[in-house]
Amino acid sequence: MNFKKLIFFFLFFSFCQKDSLLNRATGDYFPLEKRKTYYYYSSLEDTIIFKFVGDTFLFGTNMFYCESNFEPIFFVKEKFKLQKFIVRESLVFGEIETLYKGFITFLSFPLIEGKEWQDSIIQDTAKFYLVGKVLKRDTLRVPYAFFSDVYSVMIKEKEIIGKDSSSLIYLYYLAPEIGIIKKEYDNQSEVLCRIE
Repeated sequence: MNFKKLIFFFLFFSFCQKDSLLNRATGDYFPLEKRKTYYYYSSLEDTIIFKFVGDTFLFGTNMFYCESNFEPIFFVKEKFKLQKFIVRESLVFGEIETLYKGFITFLSFPLIEGKEWQDSIIQDTAKFYLVGKVLKRDTLRVPYAFFSDVYSVMIKEKEIIGKDSSSLIYLYYLAPEIGIIKKEYDNQSEVLCRIE
């Protein structure tokens, strides 16, 4: 009888542990904490400064305002997805024309190996596509610290404007309670080295 109880508790706690990993939501792997600043060291020997500024109301939506080297970035955080506000403008005959703008699902939660998602913004002759895939969960050391339960996530972005198209693939490494600790793209990398 005791052996059966032991097996029951072993199975129960092992499922609880897996369940807690599966139930980690947006706030666990992309915390938006006001007034936090992340410093990333770039392979181009630059320092990227990413600031979490705070809540704002823009385009009729409550958003979270961030800055990456003083360039504005806007996110909408839901329990199981993180949306990013995307806008593409062009100078046409001396005037700024908006080619497309909208929200795109940047990350989808919970992070499960092999999980995929896609989203798009399509307006007239301009299109923006995003495809994401969770690759694996592992451990990773960066200058800031050593992390376990790090998920690598591949994001493919494609833009089509008229007959021209361009695409870029990003590889993000997300750590629990921290967010992005490493980013790779176009033969470059950025690694987290400090948080204030």
